[in-house]
Amino acid sequence: METDITIGDDRTGWKGPVKGNKRLPDSNKDFPPLKIRNSFEPRNRVRVPEPMDSAAVEASGSQIEASSKSSEARATTKEKPPPPIIIHGFVENFHNLKQMLHRNVGKNFNVKFTGRNTTIYTQNKRDWNKVKGILSQNETSYHSFTHKEEKTHAFVLRGLCQNPAPEEVKAALEEEHNLVKSWEIPIILRGWTKDLAEDDLNPSPCKYESKLLGDKLEKLWEEEKRIENNPSLTKVFRKAFGVECIFYGIILFPVDLGLAIRLVNDITTGIQIIKMYTWEKPFANLVNAARRLELKEITTANHLRIFSNIIKVYVPRLAVFFCVLRAVPNGNVTVKWDQAVAHNTLTDINFTANFGELVCLVGAAGSGKSTLIQTILNEIDLIEGTIDVDGSISYASQEPWIFAGTIRQNILFGQEFDSEKYTKVVKITALDYDLSLFSYGDATLVGEKGVMLSGGQKARINLARAIYKDADIYVLDDPFSAVDIHVTKKILNECIHSYLKGKCVVLVTHQLQYLQNVDKIYVLEHGKISKTSIISALFRLFEFEGSIIIDGVDTKSVQLNALRSKISIIPQEPVLFLGTLRKNLDPFNEFTDFQLWHALEEVQLKPAVSKLYSGLDSEVSEGGSNFSVGQRQLLCLVRTMLGNSKIIVLDEATASVDLHTDEIIQNTIRKRFQNCTVLTIAHRLGTVMESDRILVMDGGCVVEFGPPHQLLQNVKGFLHGYIRNNL
Repeated sequence: METDITIGDDRTGWKGPVKGNKRLPDSNKDFPPLKIRNSFEPRNRVRVPEPMDSAAVEASGSQIEASSKSSEARATTKEKPPPPIIIHGFVENFHNLKQMLHRNVGKNFNVKFTGRNTTIYTQNKRDWNKVKGILSQNETSYHSFTHKEEKTHAFVLRGLCQNPAPEEVKAALEEEHNLVKSWEIPIILRGWTKDLAEDDLNPSPCKYESKLLGDKLEKLWEEEKRIENNPSLTKVFRKAFGVECIFYGIILFPVDLGLAIRLVNDITTGIQIIKMYTWEKPFANLVNAARRLELKEITTANHLRIFSNIIKVYVPRLAVFFCVLRAVPNGNVTVKWDQAVAHNTLTDINFTANFGELVCLVGAAGSGKSTLIQTILNEIDLIEGTIDVDGSISYASQEPWIFAGTIRQNILFGQEFDSEKYTKVVKITALDYDLSLFSYGDATLVGEKGVMLSGGQKARINLARAIYKDADIYVLDDPFSAVDIHVTKKILNECIHSYLKGKCVVLVTHQLQYLQNVDKIYVLEHGKISKTSIISALFRLFEFEGSIIIDGVDTKSVQLNALRSKISIIPQEPVLFLGTLRKNLDPFNEFTDFQLWHALEEVQLKPAVSKLYSGLDSEVSEGGSNFSVGQRQLLCLVRTMLGNSKIIVLDEATASVDLHTDEIIQNTIRKRFQNCTVLTIAHRLGTVMESDRILVMDGGCVVEFGPPHQLLQNVKGFLHGYIRNNL
């Protein structure tokens, strides 16, 4: 391939003499205007220059010397000195370049030589524009920067020092061809020893500029199409990049992706057959194996990248993991509001809420839930015991506290405004819709004590204030009391379970239907944490001491979902949910209509349901209010019958129903649950007298246990005395 080093204006047609297929400037002729390419500006297609051989380099050296002598001769006749020679992106002779700048800029610039780079400094913007114009006019490769502190402007050019020797030119040209040695490694070494500055980044070698590479690839592709019947793009890349293509290919493309892609395409095409033959698992294994092959090398690289990214913050983050953030009243805490009163408000409280746990406090009104919260907040003096609270606390009170101001001011409460975080908190507390109804949005004034807001809005603003604060422990005292059921579900899912995931959350609530996905449940009764609830212990609603053995298996060793799914309960207060009757009886669509109607017929509810307009698809109102209490209890019995569990718990199931409904329930239990273990909790003696065993409890302790006839024969026994006193 013939290579031209063009130094003259293309319009004049001037070319220097040729030696070794390389054209060199003629020292006996004046140099026409210099044409140098600018790497950062668009240009027309040109041939990529190649390095000179040794003969050309020697000729270049002699020509430089001849040019220097001819320059001295022309100086006496006031001729312009020759411009610098440009070879493959290098400025070879900066002496001539300096003279060119002197003529146009004067002496208001400095030139600094640093290795293979030369930096031109100017003192003002006007001189900077002049130098830029000269370089742009001659299409010189450069990059510019400004020192703000020194208020100087500079240009960085690739080049050699003044009047280089031929071997220096040859070495520079060889270095130009080595991308790793001449461009990447120097930058890496500089960045390793210091923070990189603007003049530390070398201009990219000419042959690696995108325009030249594109032209080169296009030319090679056209030749490949002309020569070969079946042109190969691989050959083109190999000709263009050679060994470098293999080197960077290993780095950037560790694994061929074709196998996994072909597998996925085949599976997508034949998914129906795969489903029919139930071949999902083996095909999934094939795809997973292909993906593991792809990701093996990428995973290693990602691990190194992750380690390098987190190393700077590793130590403080590690401290968080070792620091257990928790709220722990321990050591049998005893509390009273009034020291003059003998009765304790809280007695022998042992309560633990660890980092990352959602702990719920439940109990009747006056059981001590809010007092326990105040104890955690250190608002009450202890009579006995100790409290350890590690971490900051954010508190949402039971009675919303709203001050006169805007909604935003009530949420921020003096904290710094973070737009993204604020928007997220407003959304997860279901305030976004309410704010859209106000003319001024969150800038609306709420009035004294929030008189302009509804009870639910005040409760959610109070909750948003607590959530917006970054804390380790969030104490929420009954935040759902004034909130609609659908809003409660949104807050519970998006706020408590998602946004506060990983935090320590202590939640007080009376709505027991939302306790399925909590870590711990504490039941308070008369200022004490109840430990005598057999049902709660059986369903593991809280951690307890001791063990419950079912068929030789400790319930503590069984997963919660597996344990609770094998036990059915008919609660004292029947619970129905919004939706259809079918969804209340069969939420997973596991049973046919025949099975549902048959179960309803067994509890004598089929006539009542048949009269409904949509039958099984009839809507159930909130709380099941469109059904009587007895009907709701029978529907809960149907739910238990469909569950086909081996352990049935009746928690005062007939306490609030009429005698007819009670009789239906008892007859159904005798008929359908003959082969099941039935645990009945009741105060009605007639309900339990037909049981195989009776467990009599008083004050949370077992006082009698045995067959009914044996307990009745014991005239000094508790059951005998209870029956005698109630006759």
